[in-house]
Amino acid sequence: MSEEEKDLALQHLIGLSARNPDLVIIPGTVAWKKPFARLGGKRYQGGRAGIGIDAVDRVLARFDLCGALKPVSRAAEAQQSIQTAANRQGVALADPLSGPIGATNAPASQDKLNAMVGMNEDQTYMARNTAYVLYAGGLRLKYHKNGDFHEVLDGAQTIHIPGTYSGAAPVGNLVFGLEICLDHAIGILQPDGGPFGRPHLHVISSAAVQRISQHTVTRPGGYLLSPCCNDAWSGVWRHRPDGSFTRLASFRTVPIGGDPLRFYQIYLN
Repeated sequence: MSEEEKDLALQHLIGLSARNPDLVIIPGTVAWKKPFARLGGKRYQGGRAGIGIDAVDRVLARFDLCGALKPVSRAAEAQQSIQTAANRQGVALADPLSGPIGATNAPASQDKLNAMVGMNEDQTYMARNTAYVLYAGGLRLKYHKNGDFHEVLDGAQTIHIPGTYSGAAPVGNLVFGLEICLDHAIGILQPDGGPFGRPHLHVISSAAVQRISQHTVTRPGGYLLSPCCNDAWSGVWRHRPDGSFTRLASFRTVPIGGDPLRFYQIYLN
């Protein structure tokens, strides 16, 4: 979807969170895109997104009301992100970023960099796959998928740009760790939990990825939550004090559209 559609959906979710302040909401992920060219007020530091008419921008700039232009273009930032993600994942720029789908090979980082050479920034889009954590009417965590499993299927006019940071942040009194699908197979979430320490809850939002014990980074007594389209891989695991993981049984299952919606009860110290 477009950036504007994504922003509208996010505002709806923020409103839902405000109406349910005791509920932590992790609404899966959203695949969205925006042009490489910054338009209107988004060209300025501080992100004056409400200013979208060049004539208005020129008047504001004349009276020094816009502030400074952002010094680095989206294209330059994207190129750096592609290279940083490849280094972090230990993948050479020329190597595919994941396995094939049928006869279609996954792109390599170098393919993305090549596609950006001489591109029309007004007509070429950067894509993201993003997950959010909302609590008490606020956005507590935003995480862009690092890995690329055929994230873009419509050719060179849209290029998936990876995130470059680990998805961990405090939410209330708990630390949440977040990964999106392939990121768990790569092991993006830092083993030591990063600056916030190991998470109490490690959440994997995926189409189909199997839990990997050495990539599960919850603190002892914490839980891994893995909602997955592959029912055999979907579930909740408790990190036991001895370092092992125990899969929990759900206490209630409700069929929704022919698929099971399972409820779990967990206890955190």
